[in-house]
Amino acid sequence: MKKNGGKPSSVAEKRTCKLLTDALGELMKKKPFDAITVTEICGHALIPHSTFYNYFEDKFDLLRFVFDEFFEAFGQLNLGTDFETDHVENTIEKVADYCLKNKAFLQRLKNADANGTFSEQLHDYIAKEILARLKKLQEAGGRARMPADLIAEYYAVNVVYLGRWWLERGSAISMPELKSYLRILFDGKDFIQMPPKEPPPAAT
Repeated sequence: MKKNGGKPSSVAEKRTCKLLTDALGELMKKKPFDAITVTEICGHALIPHSTFYNYFEDKFDLLRFVFDEFFEAFGQLNLGTDFETDHVENTIEKVADYCLKNKAFLQRLKNADANGTFSEQLHDYIAKEILARLKKLQEAGGRARMPADLIAEYYAVNVVYLGRWWLERGSAISMPELKSYLRILFDGKDFIQMPPKEPPPAAT
């Protein structure tokens, strides 16, 4: 996006971007992204060509903006900062629930992802989040048995591939199944030594 470092700021800018992204989403329900033109997007959004190009370089720039909006929403899930088993289960639940609510949208993004942009951004986002959590664990006295960035890469690759596999199979995979597969991929991986827990306060 050309304006304001990639973020709409005024009400008018936000409205224009929403009209364009909604138009792209509706068109992507009917045809592949490669077959969609800027003319069609503008016609569906009732936005002049000149206005479109004030905001975006081309349809790929608009698609990148859609990706960025997704990751901003994804980043607001408050997934926490640790790798405790109970917390990982809760994190999986939050992510899976978010993805289920946005499954049609994610499927359209996947179908538009011929050049791998979305998968690459998803991988980078997950790896960055995991690396930040690993650093917090180390600060708290935990220890990574391999380089932290290698561990983050391992988890990110598995999550992205599992997510793509799930989207390809539609509703055939239930949520309990999806969660169990993710846990199988991660359980028993002795990559991280957790910091010692504080003893509970003595009863008074």
